[in-house]
Amino acid sequence: MKLLKRYPTLGKTPREFAMDPSGRWLIVGNQESDSAYFFRRDPQTGEVTSDPKKLTIGSPVDFKFVPPL
Repeated sequence: MKLLKRYPTLGKTPREFAMDPSGRWLIVGNQESDSAYFFRRDPQTGEVTSDPKKLTIGSPVDFKFVPPL
C-alpha cells in the first residue's frame, strides 16, 4: 500500500473502512453522521472516484463481506 491522495469521508467520526474482495469498492462508515459512503475504486491504480454513493445507516462501526447463499 502507498498513499496516493487524501479524500474526505463526507461525515463525522469516520469509524470503519473496508474494501470489497474485488477491490472495486471502498466503503467508509461515519459513526456520528449515520452514513456510509461507497467510493468506486480502480483496482489497477488504486484511485477512487470523487462522486461516492451515500447510504444512511445508524452509527456504522463495522463492515463484513459474506458470500451469497
